[in-house]
Amino acid sequence: MFTGLLLIVASAAPVQWTLADAVRSSAPPAEIVGRPEVRSGSDGAYVRFDGREDGLIFPSNPLAGWAAFTICVKMRPAVTGVPEQRFMHLESADGHRIMLETRLAADGTWALDSYLYAGDPHRARQLLDRKLRHPCRTWHWVTLTYADGRVTNFVDGRRELSGTVDFPPLGPGRVGVGFRLNHLYWFSGDIQELRFYPFALPPNRIPRL
Repeated sequence: MFTGLLLIVASAAPVQWTLADAVRSSAPPAEIVGRPEVRSGSDGAYVRFDGREDGLIFPSNPLAGWAAFTICVKMRPAVTGVPEQRFMHLESADGHRIMLETRLAADGTWALDSYLYAGDPHRARQLLDRKLRHPCRTWHWVTLTYADGRVTNFVDGRRELSGTVDFPPLGPGRVGVGFRLNHLYWFSGDIQELRFYPFALPPNRIPRL
C-alpha cells in the first residue's frame, strides 16, 4: 500500500501557471506591475519582461504545506539588464523565501543562482557556480527540487548543484515573477510557464529542451 501511495503522488499533475493567460485573462489571477508584454512563438505564447519595471505578483503560495517540492520555470534571459536578476521570488508571510536568479556575464551567458531561506542564516542555502554558464537569448528549463533536507538545481535536465538545508513547509504567501517582491533586481527576458509539484521530481522527469 505504501508503494502504491508513492506512485500516486509521483504521478500527480503539477500546479501550472501559463504567464500569457495570467496577463490576458487573469487565469491564474495576478497583479500586473508595469507593462509585461504577451508575445507568440513557435512553442506558444509567453511574456516579455523589460528588466526595468515589468513583473507579476501571484497572491498565493502553491507550495504552502508541502514538505517536498519541485519548481520548474521555462525562461529565456536577455543579454541586457542588471548583473543579478530575480526571475522568481516566492515568499511566505513569515519571510521564508525561495529565489531563482540569473547572474549575467559579459560574454552573453548566464549562471543560475538558487537560494532558500527559512528564518535564519543556519537554515539557508545558496546554489551558485558562475562557471556553469548557459547562453542568453535561448529557451531553458530551470528546475529546483527539495526533499528530505536536500535541495538540487537543474538547467535543461542537467543537475548542476546540490546541498543540504533544513527547510520546513511554507505557509501562505505570494510569488513574484520577473523581479524581487520588493521591486528590485528586475528580470530582462521572456518567461512562458511555471510548474509546481508536491514532491521532488526524479532526474528522468526533469524537463529539458
